[in-house]
Amino acid sequence: MSSYKDLFLENVKAKFEDENIRKDPKKLSELMTEMEARYKIPMFNDEKFNRKYPEVIELYRKISSARNL
Repeated sequence: MSSYKDLFLENVKAKFEDENIRKDPKKLSELMTEMEARYKIPMFNDEKFNRKYPEVIELYRKISSARNL
């Protein structure tokens, strides 16, 4: 992963740790959409992607689980 993407991931992590964002399902969904666009996260579970980008998919899943839809 390039350093630009690493910086982006750190930024997403920081946003996710913000209580105001964590409590807002819409903002969490927006974070997920940003990650999908930046990392081209596949719509369906893709083991190859998961192995290649474990930190990305782990954070993506944490954000997804935090939403109370």
